[in-house]
Amino acid sequence: MNANQTSAEELHTLAIALLRVQQTRQWLRDVETSREKRRQISRTNGVRYRFGIAGIAIAILVLLLCASRCFGQSTFGSIRGTVQDASGAVIPGAQVALHNLDENTDRTVTSDDSGNYVLENVQAGKYRLRASHNGLADTELDGITLAARQDLRLPLTMKVAA
Repeated sequence: MNANQTSAEELHTLAIALLRVQQTRQWLRDVETSREKRRQISRTNGVRYRFGIAGIAIAILVLLLCASRCFGQSTFGSIRGTVQDASGAVIPGAQVALHNLDENTDRTVTSDDSGNYVLENVQAGKYRLRASHNGLADTELDGITLAARQDLRLPLTMKVAA
């Protein structure tokens, strides 16, 4: 029986060694599998990150393109020009009155030292423009039609009062 016990012990030892080898192989497979999963996850995260950055960049681009159109939707225009006499000399300090024929309202500005006048943020509509100054006859322009975002340049020529 002694020989049988020895072979049983050897068989038992070999079985334990074989079990350990199998456990080690399984452990190595698990390590390799987890590495592959990590690579796949990092690739996926990298793709998600790239698409996320691209999505943000596209969104910013769209906002910038739309914002320029939003700011350009003004319903106002402007009227500007120079007040001068018949000889072409500028007239500083002339009163320029803009009368809105649609709403029956007036806006008045004074020409600067160069004879220039500016009426900004004027609603689209039909207008009459009148210039007056001491010693000069009033000048009037009728039938002025201003569209949204239009910049009209209207020179006013005044004559000497009789």
